[in-house]
Amino acid sequence: MFSGPTASSLILHWTGGAWKRVTSPHLGGAKGRDTLDGVTAISGADLWAVGNGGGPTQNLAFHCC
Repeated sequence: MFSGPTASSLILHWTGGAWKRVTSPHLGGAKGRDTLDGVTAISGADLWAVGNGGGPTQNLAFHCC
């Protein structure tokens, strides 16, 4: 999603009846530099997302069960 001159990640969750927006974490790096680069679902109970928090040492990996 783009908002003005900066960009931010847009994360949506399917509830079974509608899409719901989920807050994307921000680690305090350069404003608008957080990125969500990849998402995979192994199963409905094994989800992974990776990205960057705005700097070379702020790599992100999220796991949801």
